[in-house]
Amino acid sequence: MFVAGPPVVKRLGQDLTKQELGGAEIQTRAGGVDHAVDTEEEAFELRQALPVLSAVVGLRAAADHALHRRSRARGGSR
Repeated sequence: MFVAGPPVVKRLGQDLTKQELGGAEIQTRAGGVDHAVDTEEEAFELRQALPVLSAVVGLRAAADHALHRRSRARGGSR
């Protein structure tokens, strides 16, 4: 994930590889990617788990929202 590849960057005076421009390590550190995997098989396994994780996060957000609404209804802080 990078805007310009190595040839463009080289014309600007730096000789960098694709990995140096946007490899997995850089992307996970910079926030562009949450989970890096080593194989395609791992990626498919993670992809299958995402709906479950998403549902859990959604349930947690809904519970937090309900608690916040209940607190506000009782005169709690916003």
